[in-house]
Amino acid sequence: MSTQEPQAYIETQALAGCSERRKREFLSLEDCIESSMPSSGSQEGLEKALVKYIQALKSFAISTPDYVGTMTTKGQLSPQFLTQIAALKRWNGAASLKLGVELDEGTVMVLFWDRVTKIRTPMGGDLLERAQAFSRKMLTTVELDQRGLTGKLMDLAKICAALQILSPKKDTFYLSCRGAGKLLQVDHRTANSYLGALAGVGVIRLVSKGCKTPDGGLASQFQFILPLPPLKDSDGANA
Repeated sequence: MSTQEPQAYIETQALAGCSERRKREFLSLEDCIESSMPSSGSQEGLEKALVKYIQALKSFAISTPDYVGTMTTKGQLSPQFLTQIAALKRWNGAASLKLGVELDEGTVMVLFWDRVTKIRTPMGGDLLERAQAFSRKMLTTVELDQRGLTGKLMDLAKICAALQILSPKKDTFYLSCRGAGKLLQVDHRTANSYLGALAGVGVIRLVSKGCKTPDGGLASQFQFILPLPPLKDSDGANA
C-alpha cells in the first residue's frame, strides 16, 4: 500500500483488535443507559452515573445521522434532541428499576441539566491508551520532520493524530494536559508546554480551551491540521 493510506484503511486499522463492544461504541440510547446505571441512589451516586450518561449520549449524538440538530453550536447536547429521545425519562425509569426504588424525578432533572452544559468530552473509556497504542503503528511524515519534532514531541504529535482518527467525526479531538502527561510520563505543566509547542509549529490548533469544573475539569479540544501519518505494516516497514 502507498505511503499515504486512504482514510477508510486508517480507520479500519485504528479499530483492529478492539472488542466488538468497543467497535459498536454507542449505537443506541439503550447502550447509553446500560453503560451508566448508578450503584446507589445517593446524590453522589446519581451525579457520577449522570456524568457517564451524558458522556455516552454525546458519543451517541455525534455519531448518529438519524437525528438532526443533536448538538448546539457550542458543542453541547441539544435540549431538543434530548427531549426527542426522552433521554432523562428513560434513564430515570431504568435507574429506578435497577435500584428498586422510585427516584425523585425533580432531583434527577436538576442534576442532569446542571451537568449537560458542563460536560464537553464524549465517553472514551480507555481512549487515550488506545490512541497511544495506535500511534506506535504510525510512521513519521515529511511535514512532521520539517518541524524538527523528536522524542516526546513526536510521540505526542502521533498521539494527537491517532486521537483524531479515533474520534467519531474524525475532525477534532479532546486532550487535557494531565492526560497527555500521563501518556508521556511527564508532569501536566510539561505536557501543556508540549501541546503549546505543537500548536506553535502548526501541527495542531486549539479549537476550545478546557476549564475546571466540580466534576474534575473539561479537556481542551484540538484539531490535527497536517496530513495524517501513514502506518507501518506488520513487519514494521512502510505499509
